[in-house]
Amino acid sequence: MSAPIETTLTRLARVLTGEKDIDVIVRADGPRVEARCIVLPEIAHADDDVLTGYVDLFAACVKYGDAGVLNQMNEPVSRKLAQSIDDRRACIALLAKYPGSRRNLARVREIATREKACQWHELAWRDRLLWLIDRVLWDEPPTPNECSPSLFATLNACEA
Repeated sequence: MSAPIETTLTRLARVLTGEKDIDVIVRADGPRVEARCIVLPEIAHADDDVLTGYVDLFAACVKYGDAGVLNQMNEPVSRKLAQSIDDRRACIALLAKYPGSRRNLARVREIATREKACQWHELAWRDRLLWLIDRVLWDEPPTPNECSPSLFATLNACEA
């Protein structure tokens, strides 16, 4: 990623979070939020909407997320579930203020869906369930590959 794009994305992150000392960088081990830094993933042929979507997502987490609660969770499955819920909640808050972010966040979800589709047959059942819960939180229909009677039965049991 070129420096002008990182500069533009840093400015966007600062506006969205209200934090003047936050930066945006790209690294192979992204995406994530570090102290005062949004780390974007290296994505081949990523368009501006995808990069902006990652900034929108992580800026929402910085501004509206509850990192303190998430950091206290030690069990990986509970932490992943809580992270999914917190991400969605934070994005809803961001979208209330910046509705134009919807398209960019949708592009990030498209990337995530493609990545899960490539990994689907190697995923453990619990990881498939966590992904399906994530899809429900985002009001996304499951792909045909994600349709499983046992996953749907578990989701239905959770809703009861």
